[in-house]
Amino acid sequence: TGISYETAYDLKDTDSLDPWQDLADGCYALDVLTQADSIDELNEELDVDAALWFMATESVLVDDDGYINKGGYDFYVYYDVATDRIVPIEFDGNSAFYTRRAYSWAPLRRHDDPRYALMYRLVAIPELRQRYLAHFRTVMAESLEPEIAEGLIDTYYDLIKDSVYAAEISQYSNEKFEEGIIELKEFL
Repeated sequence: TGISYETAYDLKDTDSLDPWQDLADGCYALDVLTQADSIDELNEELDVDAALWFMATESVLVDDDGYINKGGYDFYVYYDVATDRIVPIEFDGNSAFYTRRAYSWAPLRRHDDPRYALMYRLVAIPELRQRYLAHFRTVMAESLEPEIAEGLIDTYYDLIKDSVYAAEISQYSNEKFEEGIIELKEFL
């Protein structure tokens, strides 16, 4: 497209000698992925399973301000020096549990849109599609099951409530905090 990586991405920090090449290698491997035989080659550059978990989590938690909804925004591409691979990770999940759209997101949202390269390329391969859907089901079962999730919400609520109420400067009122707890449980 003629756009350099330096203008499309912000480099936050690196110890890599050539971080832009690491990103280019990952993008190239994703771009040439056309069949299951290429999964191993792609996995050398991109942590495929982590990418599938990333997308499943964003989809289940309905992150209106994340990759699945916006494509190129509010996620990081992290180069893991331990595995020598790129890993997409969530950033800025303050719009997760977006209740107005919670029931309209299909599990394979954006699978047919090439602007969402991770979803478009990865789930086009039947083996990866099945793995993604298995991750999706796991996130649903472990994160949205009301009996499990409401207990976690109550635990975290008890943990932070006093600090929230004691804060001298806050973006939201205490009433909004309490309403948010109710909305979160209603989302489930």
